[in-house]
Amino acid sequence: MSLNSGYRVALVGNPNSGKTALFNQLTGLNQKVSNYPGITVEKKTGRGLFPGGESFQVMDLPGTYSLVPDSLDEQIVADQFLAWSLGSDPPDVLVAVVDTSNLRRNLLLVTQCLELGLPVVLALNMMDRVRRKVTADQVEHLRRALGAAGAVPVVAVKGEGLDQLLAVVEETVRKRPRPTPLYFGLKKPVWEDLVHFGTSALGWSPVWSQALAVRLVGKEDFLSGIVIPHLADRDPAEVDRLRSTLASVRDQVPNWRSILAGDARHRYEQIDRILAETGWSEAQPHLVRSRSERIDAV
Repeated sequence: MSLNSGYRVALVGNPNSGKTALFNQLTGLNQKVSNYPGITVEKKTGRGLFPGGESFQVMDLPGTYSLVPDSLDEQIVADQFLAWSLGSDPPDVLVAVVDTSNLRRNLLLVTQCLELGLPVVLALNMMDRVRRKVTADQVEHLRRALGAAGAVPVVAVKGEGLDQLLAVVEETVRKRPRPTPLYFGLKKPVWEDLVHFGTSALGWSPVWSQALAVRLVGKEDFLSGIVIPHLADRDPAEVDRLRSTLASVRDQVPNWRSILAGDARHRYEQIDRILAETGWSEAQPHLVRSRSERIDAV
């Protein structure tokens, strides 16, 4: 069967979250490895089979810590999400692969993915590494607090929980839910003009427009490197209006280069609250934070 037929599922997650192990479990030998155009980063696609017998296409996106890119791999993922937000073949469901032994760090990316507005199923991986047994109620409370379509504990390298995950993903793609995403990041009145441009000119949801406004303001090359390449077929006057709107906003935010650090802090505050309320904090091992996590928290 062609890789271009059937339901489409995309895997996203941090490096070393077990995402590739899950991809291999889902696809077996029925996979294709190529490169993204013009670069040497691998592009992995394959086919899996739902419990009901229907096949689906699965895409394994490069590992990334954030949709605010600092590396080539991360830029590919950020670029893919932007393309989806503009209507370019979005998947039916996103499976966010989460290392539950480092849940706080992994959930930063999850909050960003949820804001796109596609159905997200959490694959709560490496459950054999958590300090205490996590109950089904805690899993459900975490799912609800984040606004995810589903959440399933798995141990990808052993194939544990795979059948349940496939059943939840199959149910999600068949029901085609239209999530109302929560917004986890910074929100400032000063960039409302950018948010309005996203909703009115680009067709983005208010939540995704808020998320993109922060990245446009706070990351110097986000407009030129990620957004502008997708606007080639737009009226040049519209693109000029986006540039001028961004310049005007930055003029009103003298510390705009620190916006992204503030956004990360705000997201971690929301994550810490959710982990405490759902009882997940007690299950977390006392791990030393990664360098990137320490930088995000500055």
